[in-house]
Amino acid sequence: MDRTPVADQPLSVVVPAYQATAVLPSLMADLRSVLDKLKRANEVIVVDDASSDGSSDWLRRQADSWPSLRVTYLDKHQGQGVALRTGLGLAEHPLVFTLPAIAGFAPVVLHDFLKLIDQVDIVVGQRSGVSHWAWLRSSAWWLYGLSVRDPHCPVRLYRRDALMRFPLQSASAFVHLEILAKANFLGLFMAECPMEGPLDATVPGEPARAADQQALLRRPVFAMPTAVVN
Repeated sequence: MDRTPVADQPLSVVVPAYQATAVLPSLMADLRSVLDKLKRANEVIVVDDASSDGSSDWLRRQADSWPSLRVTYLDKHQGQGVALRTGLGLAEHPLVFTLPAIAGFAPVVLHDFLKLIDQVDIVVGQRSGVSHWAWLRSSAWWLYGLSVRDPHCPVRLYRRDALMRFPLQSASAFVHLEILAKANFLGLFMAECPMEGPLDATVPGEPARAADQQALLRRPVFAMPTAVVN
C-alpha cells in the first residue's frame, strides 16, 4: 500500500515525566540538539505527572527559554498511560515521537525512526536484549496477535492520523501494548527499529498493568467517539 510521505513533516515530541529531575537536564538537552539538526517545525510536549522532586520547577524555567516547549502539569500522579494520553491529545503535528523521561533512552534514535516511517504507520523501538522467546510467550502474541518483538518499548514514532483512529483506555504502562493491539486490529502497519534502552521502563508509583489488560479484554474500544448534535 502506498502511503503519503511524511518523514520530512513537522514533528511533535511527547515526553511523559514523573520524578525525573535527575534525567530531564541531559535528556532535554540531547532532544533539543536532535531537533535543531532536523531543521523543521516542532513542538515538545512534556507532561509532568505530578512530580514532587523538583521536576516541575526545572521545566518551568526551561519553558521560558525554549519557545517550542509546552509543559502540562497533572494535578495528581496517575501513571504513564494518563500522561501519554494527555500528551498525545495535545500533539498537533503530522508526526508524533514519544520518549519517556527515563534514564537510558536517547533521542538520537529519532533519525533512524524517520527513515522507516514513510513505509508504515508506526515505528516501534526494539531494545537490544529483548528475547525472541519471551515475545512468543507473551500476551502480545497469544492475545493480540502482535508480531512486534518489543511491544512494551515506549519509544516510538507515529503518524498522527493513525493515532487519531482509536481512543486509549489504560492508566498504566500497559498503554504501550494497548496502542499496538488496537493498531493491529485496525490493520495499521508497523516496523521495528533496533535501539539501546533499559528493558525495565517502569517509574516509581506506576499503577499495576493487570487492571488495564483486563479492561482491554472485557471492553476494547476501537472507535473514536463522535459528537452528538442536538
